[in-house]
Amino acid sequence: MKIAACLRLLPVCVFLATSHAGVVISEFQASNQDTIRDEDGDRSDWIELRNDGSSPAPLAGLSLTDDPASPRKWILPDMTLDPGSYLLVWASNKNRTNPAAPLHTNFRLSAAGGYLALFTARGKPLTEYLAYPEQPDDRSWGSAYSVETLTPLVPGADCRLTV
Repeated sequence: MKIAACLRLLPVCVFLATSHAGVVISEFQASNQDTIRDEDGDRSDWIELRNDGSSPAPLAGLSLTDDPASPRKWILPDMTLDPGSYLLVWASNKNRTNPAAPLHTNFRLSAAGGYLALFTARGKPLTEYLAYPEQPDDRSWGSAYSVETLTPLVPGADCRLTV
């Protein structure tokens, strides 16, 4: 967490995820011009949530916001996200919270750049994009998740490092 605290000081886009597995913002699109349409036929912006944990994650009480001063701006309904599953939430300003229908926040994302976060019910950030940059049309922004196993070199092995 010391690294995350230092990163908060940088005036650039920073992805901050807590150290425990669970629900995170995995991707978002702030300028949806021709990618996908919501159930009304609108090209709304969108936010994708993913459960990185190994057990079902309750979403009730989690909140999404585009305003750091208002962490409880849009509260997710009482529903569960299975392990490894994704949930698309439209950032459309339509404010729809019926868990049996597509979800829509009460805010839109800014294509000019801005703030986006997912918070716990107690106000702890699960994912925080502190200052994402200007977004080109039809390009999503998010975090890359991959695991790579590295085999350390044995003492005396020949190698070259390029920086």
